[in-house]
Amino acid sequence: MKSAFIITFLLAGSAAIAAPINYTVAFSYLGGLPGTPLPSATFTYDSGAGFSNFVVSWEGVNYDITAAANQPIGASTPPSCSSSTFATSFLALEQQCTQEIWIGNGDSFSFTAADGPSIDSPCIANSLAPGGFVYGGFSIAAVPEPSTCTVVTLALGILVLCGMPARSPSRHTFASRR
Repeated sequence: MKSAFIITFLLAGSAAIAAPINYTVAFSYLGGLPGTPLPSATFTYDSGAGFSNFVVSWEGVNYDITAAANQPIGASTPPSCSSSTFATSFLALEQQCTQEIWIGNGDSFSFTAADGPSIDSPCIANSLAPGGFVYGGFSIAAVPEPSTCTVVTLALGILVLCGMPARSPSRHTFASRR
């Protein structure tokens, strides 16, 4: 019986890993126009299908850069960052390429890496004057889904129960307390 629970736990864990994962992007300011508000971004990534719902919010405007993330522009080094695929974009977002930064100006918003891929999107409008720009660093973090947390907690509880020794009938009964 224990082995059935362990197999179920392992299968549930592998299914959770293969599912699309939601991410948030944290931005930091490195230079450019001081006082410019930082953007925020979220996306969903599936290692087999690529990006979906990649939206950057900046200065009151939402930029959908899903298509750009799935086909980045101009990658050359390192070798793992040299193709124009969604996997290359994800490597850049994970800081696996070289000198990854974000850049925003009066014309566009992009994630870019020196000698690596670039995820560009034309801006619709922003308050930066033509020729003005701002740039900074970024990091991504996976957002755990409540269902995944529930499955893991439930599986751990089952494993604990399976590992507990069987209890023998209580030696102390109501009749023996007299």
